[in-house]
Amino acid sequence: MRGGHLSRETQELDNKISERCLATFLKALDPMKLYFMQSDVDEFNDKYKFTIDDQVKKGDIAAAYEIHKVFLSRVD
Repeated sequence: MRGGHLSRETQELDNKISERCLATFLKALDPMKLYFMQSDVDEFNDKYKFTIDDQVKKGDIAAAYEIHKVFLSRVD
């Protein structure tokens, strides 16, 4: 695939990817920064910024559910 966004090389799941994944997920849920409080974001960063990659390797996506649960509580 030429000029596409997909690389022919496999990207290894590492802390850099973990950090980017968390930031992207938070932005996707709350792009206008209306619902999450700074304390929520700080807590998510403390807990998941460098661990999502390890969790995903184990098939554990509990972090996404926890973040989404907080999001739903803030929307309510």
